[in-house]
Amino acid sequence: MFVQNEKEKSDILSTPLNHKEPFESYIYPSYSLLHHTSNLTEPYEYINEKKDQIIDLLYSYGIEIKNINVVYGHIFTLFEIYPSSLTCLRKIRNHKEDIEINFGEYGVRIQSPIPGTSIIGIEIPNKSMFTFSFEKIVRHQDFIDNQFALPIVLGLDMYNIPAIKDLKCIGNIIIAGDSKHGKSTCIDSIIMSLLFKKHPNELKFVLMNIKPFGLDKYNTIPGFLAARTDNVDGPVIYDYEECICTLDALLDLVNYRLDLFSKANVRNIEDFNNKYVLHKLNPIDEFEYLPYLVVIIDDYGDFELNLGKQLIDRLYLLTLNCNIVGIHLILSTRVMDNEALKTSLIDNINGRVIFRTLSSYASEKIIDNAEACSLSMVGDMLFKEITGALVTERIQGCKPNNNEITTTINHINSQYVPCLMELSDIIEPEIQEKDCIFSLDPYFKEAAYLIVSAQVASTSMIQRRFSIGYNRAGRLMDQLESAGIIGIERGVKSRDVLIKTEHELYDLLLTLQI
Repeated sequence: MFVQNEKEKSDILSTPLNHKEPFESYIYPSYSLLHHTSNLTEPYEYINEKKDQIIDLLYSYGIEIKNINVVYGHIFTLFEIYPSSLTCLRKIRNHKEDIEINFGEYGVRIQSPIPGTSIIGIEIPNKSMFTFSFEKIVRHQDFIDNQFALPIVLGLDMYNIPAIKDLKCIGNIIIAGDSKHGKSTCIDSIIMSLLFKKHPNELKFVLMNIKPFGLDKYNTIPGFLAARTDNVDGPVIYDYEECICTLDALLDLVNYRLDLFSKANVRNIEDFNNKYVLHKLNPIDEFEYLPYLVVIIDDYGDFELNLGKQLIDRLYLLTLNCNIVGIHLILSTRVMDNEALKTSLIDNINGRVIFRTLSSYASEKIIDNAEACSLSMVGDMLFKEITGALVTERIQGCKPNNNEITTTINHINSQYVPCLMELSDIIEPEIQEKDCIFSLDPYFKEAAYLIVSAQVASTSMIQRRFSIGYNRAGRLMDQLESAGIIGIERGVKSRDVLIKTEHELYDLLLTLQI
């Protein structure tokens, strides 16, 4: 018998834990939920007209070219210019501003050369914008095969290839620009891309928006949300005071996770979760699988205007260590009169997205150049990583519409998904009230029948049976105690099992409406 137990133990330890339990049957959203958009039709007459204009203009500066290649996009068209010599390349670089002005159109951008090539890129805005839905990117093989830890979709690059970034590698992002140029749509695209690629056990959102619209549509997906239990308005935060309380809870969470990492002898969340899944962390030490948290503050300028230094100081402290523990910050803000652009906070934000703005100061502050002032229409954006390749990418933003978002949320809510992740309970877990049946662990009934059947109340038995962490198993035991199924803790001794038969248990659960 001893040998058999040892073999069973060996088999358990050699099988990685399934961190998706008990929601392993969760079905991810698919592009079938989204609206299909037709492919672009190139206006050949317009393209040929622009090609002739480029040739004549460059010739007037004594610049000869070998060939022009055209990539027609939804917002702008890229003309790839192959210069006849390096001398021509230098001439274009020297006359760059004059050439842009001579095109006589707003939103022209010249890359001399396109990074990593000897090709000149001239981007000219289209006469009209051809909007494309989120479905166009979700269907793309680049998105389907993507293995990033936190893949976020911004849109299409200048070659009409999906611009997919890894938020885990970027760290934190600021999204800036003048009003009604695509910031809110960009946030929707980021949230939707994460909903399509991540399991609810792997990711939670903390959403803040002072206006009662915009992010309110995500209030109904508790499986993907985290919030303080004291927030009476729901998971999405609309209140200034609640914003500060939530940031304090997040700072506590950072310190809590850093202490866990120190005990586990790891340096980041990825190493911690890998160790946990491979049974290399002792659950008695209160280890459990840790989800990523994406904190989104929309209309940040409104929060900053009312909260001032107390908000900026907390966000600055949060950005120092949050990425190590799996917390990532996204700030969306109008650039007008934003004091945050003048503080050290922005220096800790690596990812920069900017839409059209009339403020050359804001453009310089965010992407180190004034190119955002010459962007054309809604959805036209520039992206740059300060610690990356230092290349400013021009991206054509995509637009998940409200119907697509609603359909996706309904698909998620139609399934068996976790409850809201309660930030305050992470630091100081509380015993659930008997009548709070909607907060019970999904394994509650199975655990109750297991304990009554075995007449043994053991936390470690629940861990082994359901492959869950010590913290979660402990909370399950507290819930069973609150329901009157098991007795109180007695130190090193096992708890008493108060219900003796499954028939008694059935009657009790019926009485409690569980």
